[in-house]
Amino acid sequence: MNKFLESFKPEILVEQRVKVHDQLITTPISAALIVTATIRTNFATTTKVLTRRTITVEEIEQKRNYHCYRAQRQIPSLKILESVLFPLIIIFYSLVTSLSAATTNLPPTVTSRFSEQEIQLLREAFLRKFGMKEQPKQIKPTIPVPYYMWSIYENVKKEDIAWVRHYYPHSIMELDNSTLLLQYDLSVTVRNITNEIVNRAELKLKLRNENNRKHIKIYEVDQRNSEIWRLIDAKFIESDFRENYQWVEMDVTEAIRRKRPDMNKIDFAMKLSSSLLTTYASTSHQPTSYSISPYDWKQASALVIYVQTDDTARVRKKRKANTRRRHQHKKHDHRSTNKNYCRRTQLLVDFNELNWQDWILAPSSYSAYQCQGECPNPLTSHFNTTNHAIVQGLINSVDPSLVPAPCCVPTEMESLAILYIDVEGKIVIKNYPDMEVLSCGCR
Repeated sequence: MNKFLESFKPEILVEQRVKVHDQLITTPISAALIVTATIRTNFATTTKVLTRRTITVEEIEQKRNYHCYRAQRQIPSLKILESVLFPLIIIFYSLVTSLSAATTNLPPTVTSRFSEQEIQLLREAFLRKFGMKEQPKQIKPTIPVPYYMWSIYENVKKEDIAWVRHYYPHSIMELDNSTLLLQYDLSVTVRNITNEIVNRAELKLKLRNENNRKHIKIYEVDQRNSEIWRLIDAKFIESDFRENYQWVEMDVTEAIRRKRPDMNKIDFAMKLSSSLLTTYASTSHQPTSYSISPYDWKQASALVIYVQTDDTARVRKKRKANTRRRHQHKKHDHRSTNKNYCRRTQLLVDFNELNWQDWILAPSSYSAYQCQGECPNPLTSHFNTTNHAIVQGLINSVDPSLVPAPCCVPTEMESLAILYIDVEGKIVIKNYPDMEVLSCGCR
């Protein structure tokens, strides 16, 4: 009986049904009745066998774990292989996808509006604007950007500053129990010596609070004779017990402006009244030689130099004149709502599209705007035009071959401050003029 039941397994019966179906298709019409009778007999037998096997299974399934055991026996070897390989394939595909996204020119979340050739042209144009021959190669700044640089970045446009350069000391040495020697390398990648004017310079010193009042002095060390020190600034520091440490600004503008044999280097000696030199650092408590200094000591003695140029002075005068002119235009600005006329439209510049998010720290993007639209004829004053453009438009309306029609162009521009890491790893804030369109007109 067992052998008989084994010969009628569901799998075998399915194969028999398929064979009979194929025979039915290929059998001549004359034999159709015989085949139909055979099918009915087989299906009747199949129904009885399946019913008997179902009852048997229901009885046996009452035993614990039988269902799982039978399922494991009935899975073909190929399905077992697929159940193992498929998750592995999914994991491998995820890894390959993430790696390929990391090696592309753009972050995976950024969809570029430009082709690779256009991106390269934009990179070259921006680098020329920035005065660079190549972009910095480092991935991340070696030392975090201090909080005060972000504050300077927010306010630099109001001060008409062209450059703000930030330097950590390349060497810090202990001369005695209360004196530090700070050595700075002032070399920069982009500089116009004949055009630059040092507006001010300051040392940002991080001192730990103590119970007593501190007296701090800053000296410039002469480059020809290191025994000659010039007093630059001195202060009495009151302790602020609300914090464990406090920032102190020392004015060293005089030293930075002074002519030196090597203008790319400067040394300062810092003298503290406290005998505990370790109060200078926020976490270090072991006085030693600091020619290779820890990051906390470097961050606690930064030099910040503010630079103006002749261009920033001209921009300041132009900005004041444009501000007055803009207020005058607002009084009688009845510009047409026709969208085809000259107007300012949106233009977003995203440095992530250039894959520069690793060295341009702020802004990640900005609204440059653009001027679009037609200049109607005759021109009226609310199109921010000039008498020359009005005359040019009249002549063009008479004979277009003589002069071109006035064009919609920017009439007022604004500067843009950019915080970035230069080729030498220094933190720089540069105020670039004419980077944002404020107003448009027909000229």
